[in-house]
Amino acid sequence: MILSTFSWAYVIGQIPGGLLLERFGAKKIYGITLALWSLSTIAMGFVGQMAGGMTAALVLMFTLRFALGLIEAPAFPANARVVIMWFPGAECGRASALFSTAQYFAVAIFAPFRLAGVAFRLGVALLRAGRHRR
Repeated sequence: MILSTFSWAYVIGQIPGGLLLERFGAKKIYGITLALWSLSTIAMGFVGQMAGGMTAALVLMFTLRFALGLIEAPAFPANARVVIMWFPGAECGRASALFSTAQYFAVAIFAPFRLAGVAFRLGVALLRAGRHRR
């Protein structure tokens, strides 16, 4: 439920996001979107410290995921607008492909580092737990 919250908010935010892009321009909306997107993502990392209990943590995570979906909704339309306005017609395909594939490329490159960090922390925790049993 919590993970699908992002998708529902993303769908809800598409049309208002497009209207904001038309009214204020891609540069301004993209900048605001990226700043708020970053703050929302950072806040998700601190849900455990901010919430008092499990219910509060779930409500806060639900709220942050919903906010992230609304905030991120103008990103894809902004990408398309930037490509159309800032790139010559012959380069639009390459620019769109770059926007579309960069997110998957980043996951492919950085996921192993993240998994290595998790495995390291788990190993350290297991070693510490083993020492306390003796």
